[in-house]
Amino acid sequence: MKRNLIFLVIALSFYSLILSQVTDSLEEPKNMTVAQFNLRTTMKNKLILVNFAADWCVMCKKQKPILNEIKREKKDVLDIIVIDMDDNPLIAEHFNVDGLPINLMYKNGELVWDRPGLKTKSELLRQISYFEESPKK
Repeated sequence: MKRNLIFLVIALSFYSLILSQVTDSLEEPKNMTVAQFNLRTTMKNKLILVNFAADWCVMCKKQKPILNEIKREKKDVLDIIVIDMDDNPLIAEHFNVDGLPINLMYKNGELVWDRPGLKTKSELLRQISYFEESPKK
């Protein structure tokens, strides 16, 4: 009986770890159309941070853990969508992406912030706080 209890505790711990990794992972859609992108960025109750990236981009790989941390800390006010340029050619073409990473922030469906390059956690949190506290339109 003690052995079964130990097995159950280990299994539940493993399940909990897997569940936290799934829920903490960033949304990374594939083959998204421009219309689908526009629909996802019109969410009214949260800010949307869109990160354009690619697997081969060194700076994008450095940005990803920062985005994961921010997602965990700001999950009540922010959604993060990572758009892989290789998996979403229509979006890359629509936005004329010529350098990575690029970060966009949407509030109430409107683009309010657009910056290329690797951003530190403090830079992103400062922008999130600014737009989170600014009055709604």
